[in-house]
Amino acid sequence: MLKSVFQKIKFKNMRLFNVFFMIVFCLTIFSTKVLAEEHRTQIWVSDPWLYVIVKFIGGVYCDVHPVSFWDENGDIVKVSNVPRGSYVFVLYRGQEKSKKLGISVKHSRIVPIYENKPSGLDNDCYFLDPSVLPFVALGAMRSISAIDTEHYSYYQRRLAEFQTRLDSVVRVGRQLLWDVEIYDFTDYLGGWFKAVSGKSRQFFECTNGYNKKTSKITLEELTKRILSIKARKGIIVYSSNLPKEILSVLKKVPLKVKFGYPSENQDFFVYLYELNLSVWNAFRLATS
Repeated sequence: MLKSVFQKIKFKNMRLFNVFFMIVFCLTIFSTKVLAEEHRTQIWVSDPWLYVIVKFIGGVYCDVHPVSFWDENGDIVKVSNVPRGSYVFVLYRGQEKSKKLGISVKHSRIVPIYENKPSGLDNDCYFLDPSVLPFVALGAMRSISAIDTEHYSYYQRRLAEFQTRLDSVVRVGRQLLWDVEIYDFTDYLGGWFKAVSGKSRQFFECTNGYNKKTSKITLEELTKRILSIKARKGIIVYSSNLPKEILSVLKKVPLKVKFGYPSENQDFFVYLYELNLSVWNAFRLATS
């Protein structure tokens, strides 16, 4: 009988111990998570393309927030204010876009990826140029690791992963699109399509898209070119910032893909892969 009572007491104690252990375990996990989140480096980024890159390099040790982002129409709009005393990343010190967002050059924690304006890096199309992207990512890694020196080796690994995944997406893109005629009407994708297609052509210089006043190509000439591309069964990739006259002409072209921007939480390389795939699918459906 005493043995039975002892076993019951022992069983109760074991149950209590298991409950206590589970509570301690859960509290430990929760507190670790909270501490990890508290110690994550908080970064705000002025440009949406730069945000996508900094977010990737920062990984699990950084909370990266966009100051500006694309709206439904593809226009860049301000989406958040930089809290006082926070780190804010800009492409280079004194960038005009940053000033328009209210980011002062005198901001105590402004972090330029480049100290001075790099040659040719003031236009968004360079964020989609595989020959330039590794240098922007390198600048992001150096800037982040200068703030968070403890995780320097982690950021180096993220940089290496960035390069590896970029090479992979470009390689897959070439397998799909190398023999596809692609005509870039976006002002963004010239560098990207040159890397993945042997038959790509960029219609506008990397500035601010088509401008009726400053462009060397008239609307009439541009319309003729679009119709000739249609006859050759080339794929036109376009954006919504084209003049209405051109957009109306494009409605008559079956082989076309509308350019879209990445979403705020989308993986950059998934976005690039889907960009390649959208062009390939349009080509495959038209030629099958």
